[in-house]
Amino acid sequence: RKETTSYNYESTSLKAKSRELKKIVLNDWAKEFIKYENAWLKTFIKEVSYTTLEPGAVDALEVVWMITGHEPFGAYLNRMKCKESSRCPCPLDEEQTPEHLLWNCDLVSDSKHVIKLRKKIISSNSDLLGLYKDDFVKACRDICKKIGYMNASKLAC
Repeated sequence: RKETTSYNYESTSLKAKSRELKKIVLNDWAKEFIKYENAWLKTFIKEVSYTTLEPGAVDALEVVWMITGHEPFGAYLNRMKCKESSRCPCPLDEEQTPEHLLWNCDLVSDSKHVIKLRKKIISSNSDLLGLYKDDFVKACRDICKKIGYMNASKLAC
């Protein structure tokens, strides 16, 4: 007995609408991204594209925090009026940004994943999401956990 395939024209129509909606969202996001002034973020994501939206492109919350500079970092918390100072308590006394924490800060230099990344030759931050993604994800988790605990005790909001 031969099986026949039936087509569901309503679902085909939904797929077409989904593609159209994705295109609209992508175009709107691209327009906003151009105006966005976060230079650190733009070293990771040069432009908005369909691959930026793919599941797994950035799959760890801590990586999103590190790329955007949002959440447990002193600079962000100070900007949101939740922390009195944006300075890092490490001896360098720089602004506590993801970039500072990843490459220069002594407070996270005990993380084996941070140490491993600091030893690598990295030509651009996009390498962190490509060539060194596993190490970067683990370093982000270590940094966010440690800095999150440290800053949580000093929040004013």
